[in-house]
Amino acid sequence: SGLCTADAGFAALADLVPRIVRNDLQLAVVAEPGSDPAIVGRFVQLASRWSDRVAVRHDADQGLLHRAIGGADLVVSPLPHD
Repeated sequence: SGLCTADAGFAALADLVPRIVRNDLQLAVVAEPGSDPAIVGRFVQLASRWSDRVAVRHDADQGLLHRAIGGADLVVSPLPHD
């Protein structure tokens, strides 16, 4: 797992949310503590606009991350950085 940061592609994903929600898709963003607050904030704003399509948890522990991955049809995972 990793952090929600622009470098990991989450800013680009946030830009795509309006296109994603036009389809019959839902997006759950599960962010670890320490993620970029600006990126997480963008997802929170998007979730308030499309509450039936976008959900955000920004306090995820390993258990929640594993449950989210197990229940997902598609997983977008951040790129690891050294």
